[in-house]
Amino acid sequence: MAELLYGDADADELVVLAIDSERVPAIVRYEALEPGGEQYPHIYGVLPVSAVTEVVAVSRDVAGGLVLPG
Repeated sequence: MAELLYGDADADELVVLAIDSERVPAIVRYEALEPGGEQYPHIYGVLPVSAVTEVVAVSRDVAGGLVLPG
């Protein structure tokens, strides 16, 4: 999914945020892009910096594909 949404982006500008959902005061909904598809969390409101527990850089492999943290 990341490749579809961010495949053209400069990897130096992308990061993955680990978020503690209990620190997010806004509504968090798990939604799929298509019926029956994999669900992803979407935050409907403000994401306070205090909810971010880790920031991980994204890189590209030799073929140019995004390399995301495990």
